[in-house]
Amino acid sequence: MIDGLRLPKRIGLLVAATFGLLLFCCKAEQYYYNVYFRTKLLLFALVGLHALVFRSRVYNRLAEMMAAGSPNLQARLAAFLSLLLWAGILTAGRAIGYVPVRRGLHFL
Repeated sequence: MIDGLRLPKRIGLLVAATFGLLLFCCKAEQYYYNVYFRTKLLLFALVGLHALVFRSRVYNRLAEMMAAGSPNLQARLAAFLSLLLWAGILTAGRAIGYVPVRRGLHFL
């Protein structure tokens, strides 16, 4: 199942990143000073770090883990962190529109 979903996952990420960049370009100055936008970017960076850390430890050893029966602690931790990070990205993304635009105030 994981091998079958790699290509759609990558295509989805490419489409989402492309449209996200286009949306950012429309109101770049407003988004830049939005604390939730910055939080979302930080969480995206943490997702990239998560992928680098757990790719060799968990994702490339799935057959070995499946043979053992149940997922080990690292696999569970990787899954939990992934869900937590993506939920945070979704939450921060939804909150971006609820921050009032304050011209001239430059905060975080």
